[in-house]
Amino acid sequence: MQTIIVSVQADLPRLLDASREETAWAITATITTGCAVAPVAGRLGDLYGHRRVIVSLLGVFVVGSVVCGVAESVWSLIVGRALQGAAVGVIPVATSMLRNVVSGPRLPLAFAVVAGTMGVGSAFGIPLGAVLATHVDWRVMFWLCCVLGLGCVVWIRWGVPVDGPRPDGRFDVVGAAGSSLGAVAVLVGLSGLLVQGWDAPSTVVPAAVGLAVLGLTGVHLWYHRAPLINVRLALRPRLLLTNVASAAVNFGMMSMLVFFPQLLVLPPVVGGLGLGAGAASAIMAASGLAQLCVTPLSARLSRSLDPGRILALAALLLTLALVLGVAAGAQLWAVVLVLIAGGAAIGIALAAVPLVIHDAVSPSDIATAHGLNAQIRMFGTAAAAAAIGAVLASQTIAGAPTPAGFIWAGLTAAAATGVGAGLGFLIPRQAPEKLPHAS
Repeated sequence: MQTIIVSVQADLPRLLDASREETAWAITATITTGCAVAPVAGRLGDLYGHRRVIVSLLGVFVVGSVVCGVAESVWSLIVGRALQGAAVGVIPVATSMLRNVVSGPRLPLAFAVVAGTMGVGSAFGIPLGAVLATHVDWRVMFWLCCVLGLGCVVWIRWGVPVDGPRPDGRFDVVGAAGSSLGAVAVLVGLSGLLVQGWDAPSTVVPAAVGLAVLGLTGVHLWYHRAPLINVRLALRPRLLLTNVASAAVNFGMMSMLVFFPQLLVLPPVVGGLGLGAGAASAIMAASGLAQLCVTPLSARLSRSLDPGRILALAALLLTLALVLGVAAGAQLWAVVLVLIAGGAAIGIALAAVPLVIHDAVSPSDIATAHGLNAQIRMFGTAAAAAAIGAVLASQTIAGAPTPAGFIWAGLTAAAATGVGAGLGFLIPRQAPEKLPHAS
C-alpha cells in the first residue's frame, strides 16, 4: 500500500494535471495518517478487542482504495491515500494480537514472519505498481488494494478468534486528539522541507506547533489516570531506546527506497546505472526477499540473544551495508549486495522489536505500546523521505541528482542507522528468566 504508488509518482503531475508539490502528498498523506492513527488504534485494540479494530481499519482502507481508484483530481487521490493510511494502524494491533493466538517458543517465529511479510509487501509494491501502470492502467493498483483489503477482512472475520472488550478501561480522548494532531503538524512541517527549505515558515511553523502540541499532550498523558499512552512506561530505558533505535532503522529503510530507485534508472552520463523501470523495480524487490528469507534466522537468534542486542546488531549491519554502497559507488553488484544485506538487517531488526515490547509491558497495554512504536517509526520514515530528498535536491545537475548527492544521501542514512545501532547497544538486557524462548 505504501510503496505501490512509488513507480508512478513521477508521472502523477501529468496524469492529474497537478504540480509535483501537490502530487507528493499522495505519499505523504499515507504516512501522516498512519502516524496519527497507530497509537490510537493500539489503545482501541486494548480496550475493545483486536479483531474488531483490525476489521474496522481495513474497512477504512477499502474505502480509501475505492476513492483512489475513481479519483479524477489530485486532491481526491490525496483523500483516498489518507484513508488508505489507516491500514498502518493494523500493524501494532495485529502484532499484539499474536500474543493471544501464539504462545511459548513459537512467538518469536510469529513476530519474525510478520516482519518478513511487511518487508515483502513494501519491496514488491514497487515492481507490482510498475507492471500495472505499464501494461494495464495506474488506477488498477488501487482496485487491487481494494480486493486485497476485502479478502483480509473476510479472512480475519472467519479465521481469527474474537477477543472481547475490556469494560474496565477508558479511552483518553484528549490524549488521542493531542497525539494525532501533533504528529500530523510535525509531518506537515517535514513535508514542506523539500519545497521551501529548512527555514521557511511553511516548514518551521507547523513543526513548531506540532512539537508544542505533543509536549502539552505529554504532560496530559503523564498525569492522566488512564492515558492513551503510558509515558512513564515508555520513558523507561528499555522501551525508549528500542523505539528510537527502530526509528533509525526505518530511516535507513526509507532512505534506500528514496535514492536507490533513482540511482538505478538515471542514465550513466549523470552517474546512474541506466536501467529501465521494470528492471530497477525487480532489483529493488531483492530487499523484500531478503527480509523474508531471514525469518527463521530471526527466530533462532532470539533463543540465545537478548532482542535488544539483536536490534543493535541488525542496525549495525544496515549501517555497514550503507557504507559499502557509498564506498562502491554506482556499481550494480554493490547496489544488489546493499539491498540484500540491508533488507536482511531490516527484517531481523523489525522482528526483534516486538520481542522487547512483549516482555516490557503488561498484556493490557501491549497494543498501545506497539502503536507508539509504530508512530515513532513512522516519524523515522517521514524524516528520511524529507532529509534524503533534500540532500539529493541540493546536489543536482539539469534536475538530476549528482554522484556527490548520492554519496551524501548514503552517508546521511548511514549516520542515522549508526546512531540507532549505538543506542541499541545501550538497551538494558533482559532478565535471563524472561527471555522470549522461555516457557
